[in-house]
Amino acid sequence: GFNVVNGVHSNGGTVQVIQNAVGDITISPTAFVLGQAGDGIIAEQSATGTGNVTVDATASINGTGAGSIGIFAENLNAANGGNITITATGGAGGGSYGIDTLNDGNGNIAIEAAGTLTAGVQYGIRGLDFGTGSVSIVTDAGSVINSGSSGIVAVNRDTVIAASANSTITVTANGTINSGTNLNISGSAP
Repeated sequence: GFNVVNGVHSNGGTVQVIQNAVGDITISPTAFVLGQAGDGIIAEQSATGTGNVTVDATASINGTGAGSIGIFAENLNAANGGNITITATGGAGGGSYGIDTLNDGNGNIAIEAAGTLTAGVQYGIRGLDFGTGSVSIVTDAGSVINSGSSGIVAVNRDTVIAASANSTITVTANGTINSGTNLNISGSAP
């Protein structure tokens, strides 16, 4: 696995970890992270990677520029049942998304966010699953989402999920959501 812990201060670029083999990814910055020409954090299990992805950020994580994401975590291996867990208590922001997760495998997605989340074009938080896993998104009391489109999007695109998988989608918004006027990716209004 790969671990980034303690203070991370990125003045010039993205904190990026890509796993192509077996092992968990854990990124735990305790200081401000700014991707000056792209995403703030990218944590990826590649199409051949196997393991969990965890980002536990207590400080603000931001990407800059068109299409940028504050925190982006993904599992691209459909055979990987690893979970994606994001805890962002210091806020996050980007040109497109504040926090974005994508899971092609059968693991769960769990996101907890606090502080201010900003997304210039799309979603403050997105949890996108293509397997049988569950999606859970929680915003803490006092949190604020300012987004160009919907504030929170939680979706599972698997076409057949057996009842025995006990797959659920849960959103608990304890803060304020200021949705924008841009259409969702599906074409629907926020």
